[in-house]
Amino acid sequence: MKNDNILVSVVVPVYNSFKYMSMLLSSFENQTNVNFEVVFIDDCSRDDSYTKLKSELKKYKFKCKLLKNDVNKGPGVSRNIAIDNCSGKYITFVDSDDYVSENFIDEIISVINSYDVDSIIFDYNWVVEEKIVCRKSILGNYQGEITSNNAVALSNVMCWSKVFKKDLINNNNIKFPPLMRSEDVAFSKVCLFKSNNIYYINKPLYYHLNNATSIMNNRSTIDITCAIKAFDYIEKNTEKCDAIEMVFIRECLYITVQMMLIKKTKTSEIRKFIDECNKKYIGWSKNPYIKYQPLYLRFLLKCIRFKLIFLLKLAFMFKK
Repeated sequence: MKNDNILVSVVVPVYNSFKYMSMLLSSFENQTNVNFEVVFIDDCSRDDSYTKLKSELKKYKFKCKLLKNDVNKGPGVSRNIAIDNCSGKYITFVDSDDYVSENFIDEIISVINSYDVDSIIFDYNWVVEEKIVCRKSILGNYQGEITSNNAVALSNVMCWSKVFKKDLINNNNIKFPPLMRSEDVAFSKVCLFKSNNIYYINKPLYYHLNNATSIMNNRSTIDITCAIKAFDYIEKNTEKCDAIEMVFIRECLYITVQMMLIKKTKTSEIRKFIDECNKKYIGWSKNPYIKYQPLYLRFLLKCIRFKLIFLLKLAFMFKK
């Protein structure tokens, strides 16, 4: 197959994760549509994942590339490098400890062939031990074509539940910022904001494993400033509207307060941050997209609005 015919490129960042990749590699090998490539990028693993993966890939038939960073650069920068090496017209992302359904590529290509899309969003399965729970990637009763504003405001933040046209990324110079957390928030929301045509596949195509050793479950990597920096990137690359304000509410204000509580930040500092946010987006509590949010989040946002820190601490403990 010539590179010109590869419709979908799948980017997989790897860091000390070879031991988790057997199901992922098998899921690529078993795809019902072979019109794809996988671009693996090892982020300077310390456990010989690169050498092991290089050897293991010889056993598989799916088209792939294996890149390697000379120093550890983080998941966002690694994805940027991989994107530059993708041959496909569309790009999607898979975490190295997750896997995809056998019809993953087939479903994506079916939409690409039927609609002139810039972006695609799909549901996923959350795998915890032996339980598999289907999770929606967009709040509300949507399916098929969806407006950019609704996609920005109501979709989840993970880049691995989405597909983006490579020209969309390149023409708008969209990058993952160099953050250890929230880098996918910045990238995904800007891509969706810049998209003219978005399609939502209302079915799970992806299996996300709740890996206790992942960066997201590692409290030592928590940086209170990450969500703020990610939203700064979003602000610089979009325009003010209700949808972007909703991103601010959920992915900057709420997430930062949550991180502050986890890090046991002083109550006075949390209240100061909330005051700053109230000045930045005056009247944010009246955003029309809040009504679509889960009940627990609407309750927490009210607590944040009125700086009820004690209630927030109790609520986060209960949610945990």
